[in-house]
Amino acid sequence: MTVLLNRKTICVLGAALILFVAGTALAFAQDEKPPEGWTGDASLSIGLTRGNSETTTLALSLNLKKEWGGAWSVEDAGSFMLTRISGETTAENMGLTSRIKHKTSARLFLFGEIQALRDRFKDYDYRFLPQVGAGWAVLKSEAVSLELSTGLTQVFTKYHLSKTKDSYTGLAIGNKWTWKISGSADLQESLSLHADFSDFSRYFMRLEVSLTSALTKLLAVKLSLIDSYDNKPAAAGIKKNDLAFLAGLSAKF
Repeated sequence: MTVLLNRKTICVLGAALILFVAGTALAFAQDEKPPEGWTGDASLSIGLTRGNSETTTLALSLNLKKEWGGAWSVEDAGSFMLTRISGETTAENMGLTSRIKHKTSARLFLFGEIQALRDRFKDYDYRFLPQVGAGWAVLKSEAVSLELSTGLTQVFTKYHLSKTKDSYTGLAIGNKWTWKISGSADLQESLSLHADFSDFSRYFMRLEVSLTSALTKLLAVKLSLIDSYDNKPAAAGIKKNDLAFLAGLSAKF
């Protein structure tokens, strides 16, 4: 059973997003400290095989963060992956995420997020997910940090084959874990899961684990494991799980 978008849901999500935008504008206007610069990293992974088989894999990712006064922050992330085997595209997906976060205490924070996904091999032209919620910094030290979050999301999907559209209200949970192994290496893990309120067996999740080891102040080697799982695929013949292992270079700024 699918819960279609209703007026109450629109009002709740819309009001929450308006409050976040208004609050952000007010915070920026009242902040006496100059905003800090953007920080983040960009990574590139390329894989080639030639001979009996011709395979090309290209993966790009970008992460950005900016803080204002220590209480407000904006986090943006983007990714793209393409795989071609003997001239035929076998994987193509991209994602964009933008989150505004407000710390209400040393550990508690509120956030508003907009996420957009595209993966025609999972049979959707796009999946759009506005979300509002709260989170808790369970661990917070120089070496290890762990954040847990939960919120309300509305999932909008347009399917690639049938060209039909679908939407439902869902529960979103996630976590972000970072371990600074040494001064030149760190391990990061992030997990997000979205489940339909009317049918919790209808859920999808994304897990990413990355190990980064610095080569210079700017460049680092990055190894990533990305697992995308959809418990109820959109069409017959589509597998639930997609797993990718990537190795490439990352540049920090």
